[in-house]
Amino acid sequence: MRNLLLLLLLSLTSGMVMAQSDQTWYAVLDAGGQQLPLNLEFSDSSGSLQSPKQTDQRIPLSSVRLTADSLQFTVDALQLRYRGALHPDSIVGVFQQATFATELIFYPAPPAGYDAGPPAAASVRPQDPTDSPYERRSASFPGGAEGVTLTGELTLPSDTLPKALLVLVSGSGPQNRDGELGPPINHRTLLVLGDYLTRHGYGVLRYDERGVAESTGDFGTATTADFAQDAQAAVRYVRQDERFADIPVGIAGHSEGGLIAPMVAAEGVLDFAVLLAAPGIPTDSLLLDQRRAISGMTAPDEPVLRAVYSYTKEHYREDEQAFRDGLRAVILSVIPSLDSATRRSIVDPADYADTYANLMTPPWMRYFLTVDPADYLQRMTVPVLAINGMLDQQVTIGNLTAVGAALERARNADITLVEVPGVNHLLQPAETGAPGEYGEIEMTISPTVLETIVAWLDERY
Repeated sequence: MRNLLLLLLLSLTSGMVMAQSDQTWYAVLDAGGQQLPLNLEFSDSSGSLQSPKQTDQRIPLSSVRLTADSLQFTVDALQLRYRGALHPDSIVGVFQQATFATELIFYPAPPAGYDAGPPAAASVRPQDPTDSPYERRSASFPGGAEGVTLTGELTLPSDTLPKALLVLVSGSGPQNRDGELGPPINHRTLLVLGDYLTRHGYGVLRYDERGVAESTGDFGTATTADFAQDAQAAVRYVRQDERFADIPVGIAGHSEGGLIAPMVAAEGVLDFAVLLAAPGIPTDSLLLDQRRAISGMTAPDEPVLRAVYSYTKEHYREDEQAFRDGLRAVILSVIPSLDSATRRSIVDPADYADTYANLMTPPWMRYFLTVDPADYLQRMTVPVLAINGMLDQQVTIGNLTAVGAALERARNADITLVEVPGVNHLLQPAETGAPGEYGEIEMTISPTVLETIVAWLDERY
């Protein structure tokens, strides 16, 4: 799922709004156990956000809305939104990046726990390839929509045709062809997977997502369906080479990529699929499950989320204003049913409703909440390998059972489900599976996972 922000890569009064661009505001973001310092600068029409522990670059804000008592801003390419209330000595609001949301408070001076330090260096991990004993070709091809050109790399065994060809599809969030998760995670999942597969005789296509690195298009307005169209375009690209006419072609997709693979397979264009930490339950249930697994509890505001998700699924096609108005009304109607402590914590119900409406409005989020992976899985009749880490807190192990059940309904004759003990969502060997561990683990992908994939492919191709 959206990779828990990580940006991968970010004294007021009602009569005295500090809008000058040289004012810096500071916050500490709890990102799945990682404490990320953030710096914010804004005026009434522009601004920037920086995660100084990750990079010394400032990310331009896509939009800013500043009133006498509130601040809203977005970074569209990162699916990032913030809405806060202005107070004499702080900005108190909700930070969201895709499916992840949390309270975030900015202060005019660094708060307790703020530790910027130097930007983390993108160090080499042990599994990063240091050589390439295979053929490497630049790849560029039309994507799934007008104005989208996808750019990447095709790797092939030297002096022999590949046993099969795999298109690698990354998890959610803007990722390049290497599946690069920048500081502080600092892993290149698709690079490591592609290198391993090619060394074992398989051809691999990796590409930058639309609007990322060398690919064109708008990432910020794209939905999972759009990314599925791009993946299908990648499959067309490898099939167009006459040398590969008789070679099986499949997708290996991780996380959201593991949802995209069945969407493409349902179109009848794949010979096999490898699903890595793939969703198997409806996405609204998935997000609630993920939230509970990471926090270790059922949050008291879950009734609001359930109502928000239900409304979004039913009304996601409405125009933006009608959608927001209807969603606000639903949220306001649910607040009185919350427990007393939660109700007291909601100082301004209208502002609270606006915040949730902002979180649900982006195209990716609206569409994502409508998806039931089973709709596509139960149409897959090609061989499928599905792998899930038993410590995965983002796509928990119960999803693997649901994947298998849906494939059984398709009467699929070649299903392999693998639970891997001690492995997290990024397929790393882990202690707890918490997202905060991702960057602390040196290994990018568990050898067990890599060996399982190649053994499964070798049995068939």
